[in-house]
Amino acid sequence: MLCHLHIRNFIIAGDIELDVQQGLTVLSGETGAGKSIILDALFLLAGGRADSSQVRHGEEKAELSATFLVTEHSPSGRWLHDQELWQDGECIVRRVITADGRSRAFINATAVPVTKLKEFGDLVLHIHAQHEHQRLMRSEEHIGILDRFAQTHAEVKNVRQLYREWKTIERRVQELQASADKDNAEHQLMTYQLEELRALGLSDDELEELEQEHQALSHAEEMLLSASQVSARLNSEDSDADVLSELRQAIHQLEPQANLHPALTGALSLLNEAHIALQEAATDLQRFASDFEWDPERFSTLDARLSSVYDIARKHQCRPEALPALQRELEAKAEHFAAHSEELDALLEQLTVAQDHYETAAQALSTLRQARAPELAEALALQLHKLNMPHATLMCHVAAHPERPSANGIDDVELRLSANPGQPVQPLHKAASGGELSRIALAIQVLAQHSQQAATLFFDEVDVGISGATAEEVGRLIRQLSQHSQILCITHLPQVASFGHHHWLIEKHVVDGQTLSQVVDLDAEARTQEVARLISGVRVTDATLMHARDLLAAPLMH
Repeated sequence: MLCHLHIRNFIIAGDIELDVQQGLTVLSGETGAGKSIILDALFLLAGGRADSSQVRHGEEKAELSATFLVTEHSPSGRWLHDQELWQDGECIVRRVITADGRSRAFINATAVPVTKLKEFGDLVLHIHAQHEHQRLMRSEEHIGILDRFAQTHAEVKNVRQLYREWKTIERRVQELQASADKDNAEHQLMTYQLEELRALGLSDDELEELEQEHQALSHAEEMLLSASQVSARLNSEDSDADVLSELRQAIHQLEPQANLHPALTGALSLLNEAHIALQEAATDLQRFASDFEWDPERFSTLDARLSSVYDIARKHQCRPEALPALQRELEAKAEHFAAHSEELDALLEQLTVAQDHYETAAQALSTLRQARAPELAEALALQLHKLNMPHATLMCHVAAHPERPSANGIDDVELRLSANPGQPVQPLHKAASGGELSRIALAIQVLAQHSQQAATLFFDEVDVGISGATAEEVGRLIRQLSQHSQILCITHLPQVASFGHHHWLIEKHVVDGQTLSQVVDLDAEARTQEVARLISGVRVTDATLMHARDLLAAPLMH
């Protein structure tokens, strides 16, 4: 329940402090006096959008605060506990708007995002703004009315959650499918390339070994001839002038004098080493020449394999030795594609399950709506009969469209009205006048009073388009509603104003060249004067005062 409201430098308000009582508080005043200031202030304190134009001209900032009494186990109390903002059964909400358009919000002296202010505001305050009844002209609003009446909050929440889960999976499936379609050509090329590389089967060090062996085989004749000729020169059996023979003679000639001088000893040693090395070389060359086998088939195989390696390297525009690394890269991409494919298959299965769950829940919700729709129509008709629409007939039409699923389920809901005998039941936008829409909106609020979470309701000219006996019934109904909720109501009608438990008069004055709005909590005599003004306008007579007293006395007699 709202118990205190403080408005400072807001629009044309200077400094307004109001203690708000339980029951019905009516607000009245001349056109332009600023009756909407309180409504606008509460709208901002409930998380509405702020702008710099709301700061009173010439001031740096506007400050708004409201104090709510909150019970610990109420929805708003539990919310405060969850947000770690609970404070001894009282909640002070503040909003500061600066002249440059910036805004700050506080709950119990803790700075919070405006979204949090709105979450709390939705729990403690419901504003039925001027012309809001026009929303009834849109059939998409009617589904919420039925759900509130049928108290399907848990079912609707479940359907919305299942719808989000279904659509989240569906979006991921679409992303993967689009990616697969986009990469399909690349995937096909990569698959072909990978098959070719796998068939080639080139290992990291194989190319170097192949090239060396191929090089050797391609020069086999020259190598064999050279080895044979050099071996013959080193050690010819047909000549005494071969290299080894010459070397042996030199050693034999030098050996007798080798001990006579150190230089001769060194030279002899080198000649002996050379003789040994040349003998070993000759032996190796002889062994190579005798063991070497020319294998034309092996050479052909090597030649073909190297040609394949070079051809594939040219296709991929890379060096031949880079082919093994390229194959590993393509293998990794193939694994990525396979993982995407597996994910897509798994998601398609999840998508089917999620859709089935949604459709089951949506169908159950639709069945519940169809069962409760006649009850809503009957209950609204009864309330409208009390509001001087004795012949009103209503229908709440629920049409299931499984082919058009949404977060709200599969139903189209439409309220339809016949206001007078002999008229067909038609959609509200065809059948209801402005005054009738106002009464329907009020009837809906009355039906919602037991399920309405907010303890405070604000009606802005809910009596628009009505007068006379209907206005009196509206006033009586709003007063009845105030037995369960604290209500503030802006009105121009004396019949409605007379049903208030409390009455605020909004006045506009010019002080030092500045226009200021003020709010006066009227006592009994001042209230009689104000109701008389609402009856007759500017000129208040004894007759209108008497009429005003009669109106004010009427609620006390019921």
